Amino acid sequence: MNKKTDIKSPSQRITYRLLRNIILDENLTEDDTIILNSKNLDDIILEFLKDYKESMNFPHILLGVLIREADGEKIPVNKIGILKNMDD
Repeated sequence: MNKKTDIKSPSQRITYRLLRNIILDENLTEDDTIILNSKNLDDIILEFLKDYKESMNFPHILLGVLIREADGEKIPVNKIGILKNMDD
C-alpha cells in the first residue's frame, strides 16, 4: 500500500518545540514519521545544539516519533511532512 505524506504549513517558524507540539496535536505514535526539508532540519539541528549544548543523535526520535530529512519526498522549505502509520 502506498503511503501518502501529509504536508502541514505551520504559521510560525519550524522549531524543535513546534515539532513537539505537532506530535502531541496530531496524536503521532512510534509508527509515524515527521519529514523535513534539509534546510529546516539543519535549522533544527543548530537550534538543538544551541539550546541543549549537544549534538542531535540520529536517527532522531522525539516523543517516540522519528524525525528525518526528506529522502525522495518533496517537502518544501518551511513545511512539515507527516507520514502516518509506517508499520501498517
